[in-house]
Amino acid sequence: TTSGSYQDHVLSIFSGSCDNLFCIANIGTSYYGEHAVHEFIAEAGVTYYFLVTRMSSLSQSTYVLKLFEYDIPQNDKCDNALPVNTSLPVTVSGSTLGALPDFSFDTCGVSSSSRGVWHSFAGSGKVTRVEYQGAATHSYGDHVLSIFSGSCDNLFCIANIGTSYYGEHAVHEFIAEAGVTYYFLVTRMSSLSQSTYVLKLFEYDIPQNDKCDNALPVNTSLPVTVSGSTLGALPDFSFDTCGVSSSSRGVWH
Repeated sequence: TTSGSYQDHVLSIFSGSCDNLFCIANIGTSYYGEHAVHEFIAEAGVTYYFLVTRMSSLSQSTYVLKLFEYDIPQNDKCDNALPVNTSLPVTVSGSTLGALPDFSFDTCGVSSSSRGVWHSFAGSGKVTRVEYQGAATHSYGDHVLSIFSGSCDNLFCIANIGTSYYGEHAVHEFIAEAGVTYYFLVTRMSSLSQSTYVLKLFEYDIPQNDKCDNALPVNTSLPVTVSGSTLGALPDFSFDTCGVSSSSRGVWH
């Protein structure tokens, strides 16, 4: 990472020798305070050369150069997805630091340059709620949760949920069919925004009075107080009705 106040910093990375340099990457900045950043697998025993410069031949200045290195996460690839089939609810912590790109082309809302890690979950026929967020209390709003079924060789996109503001969670609820394996890819919109994260899973039975046909009567002597829960409820209408959104989930009396 090179940083500075002006927007014309350039980082060039080479391998080879000084007599025969091979260009690996050239990264420039375009706005004030931006860092020129690049991640790559630095092969063992290979010497790399970093040239730090400015776009203008007359814009010399002081600079800061930072280097970090990470192990590739155990669950970097779908084939190595970490299962989360303990008793639910469950909270799983992890990190996308060191993750490599997951797809060679944009897939299920995930950029080909995004870098994430994988978890798997076997459905039980219940309503399953998945929450993905940054581990930091006020993490940036660019977290992306993608949910797939199928197999790692033939993934089927179920949902892609992104966040857009600080502290927001990427959340999705769906009926996880019994015996079906689902894959969760947790990543960030920026290919260079790796971080620690928290993944939470919950599952609920569908309420008895989830549908109008199964509305629970309250025809006891009035006044009466009825308690219940909307956890596990499914959408009630296919279009907005009587002020109720088509995505709202309720129960009936």
